[in-house]
Amino acid sequence: MAFARLSPSAQPTKVDALPLPAPDVARWSPNRKEAVVAAVRKGVLSIEEACRRYALSPAELSHWLQRYAAYGRAGLSATFARMEERGDSG
Repeated sequence: MAFARLSPSAQPTKVDALPLPAPDVARWSPNRKEAVVAAVRKGVLSIEEACRRYALSPAELSHWLQRYAAYGRAGLSATFARMEERGDSG
């Protein structure tokens, strides 16, 4: 299944059953982060497009991508991030 490229003003879209968050998202839940990570990994959004669309820094999105690759969805939670800062992430 091919995915169309999204414009920054596109309406929420599905990426393999994960709804892509609206551009004006105010709270980043693990589900929303996972949807953006999945879109970037599948080539639906480039890193630059995702950063621009969601007002993320490249470093922040890169961190999400790294934590997702290492720990899956659990790595995207704020609780996990606090554990990681303390050195408790495993």
